[in-house]
Amino acid sequence: MNKLKFKTGIRFAILISATIFAILHFDLNFIGRFFMGVLSALLYIETKNIVNCIIFHMLCNFSIFLFVVLSQYVHIPMSNSDGTPQPLIIVVFYSSIVISIVMNIKYIKNNLPRKRSISL
Repeated sequence: MNKLKFKTGIRFAILISATIFAILHFDLNFIGRFFMGVLSALLYIETKNIVNCIIFHMLCNFSIFLFVVLSQYVHIPMSNSDGTPQPLIIVVFYSSIVISIVMNIKYIKNNLPRKRSISL
């Protein structure tokens, strides 16, 4: 993404990166994957650390996995009769995004180099 950012500008690089992310997931929910790609690109640009993007992706995947497992025991249907996702799935997905952002902010605050004051 860094080379693309310098050649085309940051906004276009984010859009291309998010589009590639969404396409490579081979999922019909292109918009959701595209949104995750945009958030991951913004997270990478802010932190310059791919590990944060990986953690974000893992949290999103884990939240969906957790919902699928819990729905087998609690008998929560994954989708409505017309095939649209249940509101609970949407809440779980966006909750994972919020949790990931909060965790990344804490990580950034704890790992940014501190400015040293020089006293004469």
